Amino acid sequence: MYRMSGYVSVWAGEFTKEEDLDGYLRDSFPRDYGVKIDSAAIGEIAVEPAPVEISKLVNGFSRSQTFDKACIDAALRRQISKSSCMFIAYDFKYDEKEMKNPNPPLTFIGAIPYRGFE
Repeated sequence: MYRMSGYVSVWAGEFTKEEDLDGYLRDSFPRDYGVKIDSAAIGEIAVEPAPVEISKLVNGFSRSQTFDKACIDAALRRQISKSSCMFIAYDFKYDEKEMKNPNPPLTFIGAIPYRGFE
């Protein structure tokens, strides 16, 4: 339904432990966002012990050089310059209208075009 080549969907938040973010993605994310994402199959996460610049979080992801600037710009439009965690889903174009919880612990940054895996 949301699978779409050439897009990466990005969320950022304040989790500071990988196991806490994994638990949220597994247990509460589907209720908050109205969609279940197999984070291990199509996603990657980054977690820091304290907030860091968005650019630092995004630069560790696969293919980040194809979407990092657009991700930083999208985060700044949402007034997010720092975060302690990020979750991205490759080849996935999330539609924000599906969101169920108006105040989830992760903020949807956007669905950003990227050059996919060859």
